[in-house]
Amino acid sequence: MSVLMYGSIGGAAVNIVLIGVLLYVYGSTYSKMRTRFTMGLLVFATLFLIQNAITLFSYVTMMSYYVSGVDLHVALFTWAQTAGLGILVVTTWK
Repeated sequence: MSVLMYGSIGGAAVNIVLIGVLLYVYGSTYSKMRTRFTMGLLVFATLFLIQNAITLFSYVTMMSYYVSGVDLHVALFTWAQTAGLGILVVTTWK
């Protein structure tokens, strides 16, 4: 198991935390303003959270099945998503 796969696990865990922050902000907004758009954001973030939880589970339980040449791609994909979510959280928080 490579360091990159462990980094992917860390990235997926960070993604879950960032999505949790988004859910908090979207939930707070929805409690003040019940709009369809905000509900859509809540549903989107919830589904995204489920997807990332499944991703984290698969990284942890199936790491030994990943081919060594794939670990770089998995790490890049995970950390690109983390960067995007980080930007979204900063933008949403303001």
